Amino acid sequence: MIRPEASNIYQVFSQSGAERVLRAGGYLWHEGDAGRQVVLLIEGSLDILHNTDDGEIVVLRTVEESAVLGEMSCLEGTSHSATVRARTDCRLLQMSADIFRQLVRSHPELLEELLKSQSERLRTMTRRVTVLAFESVQERLVQYLLAHSTEGPDSVIHTTHQELAERIAATRESITKALGALSRQGALQLSRGRIRVLDRPALERLAYSCS
Repeated sequence: MIRPEASNIYQVFSQSGAERVLRAGGYLWHEGDAGRQVVLLIEGSLDILHNTDDGEIVVLRTVEESAVLGEMSCLEGTSHSATVRARTDCRLLQMSADIFRQLVRSHPELLEELLKSQSERLRTMTRRVTVLAFESVQERLVQYLLAHSTEGPDSVIHTTHQELAERIAATRESITKALGALSRQGALQLSRGRIRVLDRPALERLAYSCS
């Protein structure tokens, strides 16, 4: 990963932007808000969220340091297409839409970096859509549990049903149902805010059978 300090965008933001700290759980903006600012993420991670028509929250992707957000809304003069929430404590540089548009006009080389960023976002979203189209909730859940648990017995994942639903783009009800099935099979032990993996090989067999 290219450090933010090494990019042209960082140099521009450091000269014209204002630093801001966003604590974990805080919102940068909400879906539908007017695009009035552009931010460069210096430290931490941000979740890009979408609220479905059913009131569910889906994590579209998680971005790390060097990510630029809000630039398309500011350039097009439209509202933000997604909600942005801090997954961890974050440090950002932000500037107003007016200043950003002026800087893009005076630094056309920034457009190349922004286009590369947009291209990567498109590839990420394409992969995400493919997963959602062809994998069941249980398949996505098993893969998540394997990725976030450790080898060996008695691995504990600290999370809630709602957080899991957000991470794998499912409803809370479907997560509860899938976890219950895995628990009855003896693969998991469930408690409030905790999932204990009792039989990792069983999860691996499930993942293999679905692949």
